[in-house]
Amino acid sequence: MGSVEVVASSGLSRVLRSDSLEEAVRVLELVHSYGGELVPRAMSGPDEGDDFSVRGIKPEQMDEFRSAVAQIPGISAAYTKPPDALP
Repeated sequence: MGSVEVVASSGLSRVLRSDSLEEAVRVLELVHSYGGELVPRAMSGPDEGDDFSVRGIKPEQMDEFRSAVAQIPGISAAYTKPPDALP
């Protein structure tokens, strides 16, 4: 029987090979269940790519989301950042 060979980007490949794939899926499902979008933060240094912003969650749901995502193994911290400017 043949097989399908798949070539993934290095970032996706790293996730697919990791032991934390289940946790990554839980984070993505939670983000989407709140109507949010996971956005990598621009960083440089040894921890580059470890921090993400979650945008699009309703203000009244932010604390609930923050608490839920903080319970997922592999999440080191989750906090609410105030808007850059007042409306």
